[in-house]
Amino acid sequence: MESIRFTLDSSLEIWEFIDKSVDHILIHSFQAHNILEWWESTVKLDKTNTLESIKVRNMQFDIQTTISGLRQILEHESNSLDIYQFNKPISDTLVIETLPANMAETILIQNGLQHIISVNFESITVSSVSPDFIKSIVENSMFAERIRYNSMTGK
Repeated sequence: MESIRFTLDSSLEIWEFIDKSVDHILIHSFQAHNILEWWESTVKLDKTNTLESIKVRNMQFDIQTTISGLRQILEHESNSLDIYQFNKPISDTLVIETLPANMAETILIQNGLQHIISVNFESITVSSVSPDFIKSIVENSMFAERIRYNSMTGK
C-alpha cells in the first residue's frame, strides 16, 4: 500500500478525497464522545435489551456504514478516526485488533480493503492499494502544499 501524510484543517476536509465509489465503510474503534467525562446515554445491548438513562464514558465501538453515513460522522468533528473503505461487505468475523501484525494488511486486502484514512487530531495518513488514488490527492490543489512537506512517499 502507498501512503501519504499531511496536516488537516478540519475533519470535513476528509470528504474531499473520500472514494465515493467504495461504499463499504468501517470506522474502527470510533469514540462517540471525545471528552473523557461521564454522560447520559441509552445503550442497546441486543435486539431486545436496552439500558436507558445510564452514564457512560470512554465508549468505543466499530461502525459499519455507507458513504452517506460517513458524511454524517465527519460532520461530528472527531479528533481521531480510522476509516477503512472496502469494495465489498465487511465480514462479521473480521476483527482488526485480532489480526496478526505481520499479516494484517494482506488479510484486509483479501477482504476487499481499498483505502485507510487515519486521522489523529490535525494529522492525517492516507493509505491505498491504488497508486492512482494517492496521486489524485497529491494533485488536489487543496492539499498539494501540505503534502509536499509531509509526504511519506518522498515526493
